[in-house]
Amino acid sequence: MEGPMPPPGPRRPGPEPASDEDEDEDDSDGDGSDDDVDDFLPTANEAVMEGHKKIVSCMALEHTGSRLLTGSHDYGVKIYDFNGMKRDLRPFREIVPMDGYPVHALSWSPTGDQFLCVTGHPQPKIYDRDGRELGEFDKGDMYIRDLKNTKGHCSPCTGGAWHPYEKHTVLTSSADGSMRVWDVNYLGHPRGAQASVLKPALAKPGRVQVTACCYSPDGSVVAGAVSDGSIQIFPTGSQGPKTQLKKSHLPGETVTSVAFSRDGNTLLSRCQDGTLRVWDMRNASKVVKTFDDLETTHEETSVGFSPNDDFFFTGVDAPMSRADKGDGALAVFSKSKLEMVRKVGVPGNCVSALWHQRLNQVFIGAGDHKSGCVRVLYDEKKSTRGMLVCVGRKTRKESQSDFVNINVQSIAYVPHALPMFQEPMPGQKAKGESFTAKRKDPLRTKIPQEPTPNERGGTLLTQHIMKGSDMIGEKNWRTQDPREAILRHAKDAEENPWTTNNAYKETQPVPIFHQSDEENSDSE
Repeated sequence: MEGPMPPPGPRRPGPEPASDEDEDEDDSDGDGSDDDVDDFLPTANEAVMEGHKKIVSCMALEHTGSRLLTGSHDYGVKIYDFNGMKRDLRPFREIVPMDGYPVHALSWSPTGDQFLCVTGHPQPKIYDRDGRELGEFDKGDMYIRDLKNTKGHCSPCTGGAWHPYEKHTVLTSSADGSMRVWDVNYLGHPRGAQASVLKPALAKPGRVQVTACCYSPDGSVVAGAVSDGSIQIFPTGSQGPKTQLKKSHLPGETVTSVAFSRDGNTLLSRCQDGTLRVWDMRNASKVVKTFDDLETTHEETSVGFSPNDDFFFTGVDAPMSRADKGDGALAVFSKSKLEMVRKVGVPGNCVSALWHQRLNQVFIGAGDHKSGCVRVLYDEKKSTRGMLVCVGRKTRKESQSDFVNINVQSIAYVPHALPMFQEPMPGQKAKGESFTAKRKDPLRTKIPQEPTPNERGGTLLTQHIMKGSDMIGEKNWRTQDPREAILRHAKDAEENPWTTNNAYKETQPVPIFHQSDEENSDSE
């Protein structure tokens, strides 16, 4: 649940002492934990909010319960407003924080005017409540080995959360092995928005990843899950861990989520190895309870507590084996009995889940690699506002005018639509100028000029040019004999020798012609 922790309300009265007659009737009812969760869990009605193209990996609900954020592996974030949403359950805004990077975590500020969006990119972003981007955190230098000397994350982010009470403090975790606390007031400032760096203590030198993080309900401590199998608790304001839950999970396994109970004494850790473990922070030396066979393959599978702090829940994926066909589920456990008391089936894989206190409604983020949706469980008698407000509103019916673009003048020209081409229909009179007057107009009734008889038709432009250059016709040089063309000038050369004989008049008065070798041999 997002926002400040409200004061604890009055607890429901326990069962009255049974009389002697009741004891004789039934002695095998047990402690009645199943009946308690059925009475408290709102499962009478269900609504489905579709729209994502892939599984819904994270959600965040404002502490007033008026707006819902959903993030998915399709790189998008949808913002729903229950006060303005109709029965079609459509979001009023959709944003893509970083194209190509799935959304890992979403968190509202305590005042509800901003929210944090953590994707697979090293730079988380801050948005206002309407989805307008306010800025992003700085990125660190990946070539600096000491993470405390960088001004931001150097590797993909894995999680994040807003401080429960301080509206300007944000916590993020990353695969670079650090958790960082940011001050939103310095967002975009040259000095950077980073306030402090939290580095986990390692048993041996090396690089690790912080896969999940969270604040305690009062904001006094921070919990971070490390890839070496430990969960480390940092007091707020310090840079070193105070408590280490060593070997909480197998090394190398990804802890998908950690969560504190409302009193801060219980810590839950969800892991990809199919386990859910319960820890008592007053004695963190050993695990209190381990639940197995909770299959999950997603890095964002969440865990949380019910509004009355009596139950906790987590998501379970659908069986991967083809032989065991089935759906995912939301597993609900009793905090006092440490046993599973209810399993709510969900089509596909169940990854993220929220149980809001004011609304008393359960939001389940589910889906697969093809589609994603949010399933809302509510009860008309036990739940208030939220989904109850919008499911009763009728959607506006579509009208034909909805599909008309008023900025474009739609004009269709059909035959005989223009006045100058209109002709009267048979049996009707022409409008405007009479048909007889049009026929008397000499310009309109002029007959085209007929061609001249006994003449060829017009030629092409190419033929005209070729004829002018003697390429076609009687003077075509391609059809003439070259010898005859030269001998045609022989008589003129004898009568006017100045054109040819003046050059050899003094040096060669008698013409000497060239003879080939064959002619010389024949003469000899």
